[in-house]
Amino acid sequence: MKWWGIWILLLVLSVAPVFASRTLSIVADKTSLFGDEAMAVSASPSGFTDGESIYVKGAFYQDVPTPNYFGYTQKGDSWVKNSQTSTEQLSVKIGEWDNTLKVKSDFSDSGYKGEGDYKFKVGFYYTTSGGNLSSIQWSSNILAMNLNVPTPTPTPTPTPKSSPTS
Repeated sequence: MKWWGIWILLLVLSVAPVFASRTLSIVADKTSLFGDEAMAVSASPSGFTDGESIYVKGAFYQDVPTPNYFGYTQKGDSWVKNSQTSTEQLSVKIGEWDNTLKVKSDFSDSGYKGEGDYKFKVGFYYTTSGGNLSSIQWSSNILAMNLNVPTPTPTPTPTPKSSPTS
């Protein structure tokens, strides 16, 4: 065998296995949210290993030069802000997770720019082969959302009753 044949054989044998990229494809049960209303998001995972733990979070945003992501993701009985650290987000295990998450808007966040059209996607973090947490990865698709703040209901002010005079 010539030297280049040995080189090609060594190259083929030394190539690391290629893993499918990890992705989440999402579908939501609503296209608009009113006030503090939550929505259920179904995420279809692909490229993950059963038993793999990941952190997931929902993200509302508008396309501006630099999107400012906001929103809450339900974690047990509490709600986690999008801006909290990756390890504070909802932790799920592939194959044991029901592939759903509950999310809602965060009207007090600086990313919220008033009623109107927004985009929504799901971010996730996984453990790399080096044992570190990955940078944020985003769902393979983006959903169009409309966010509306409820108008405060005015509280009626009691009118003083006049007392009869003698």
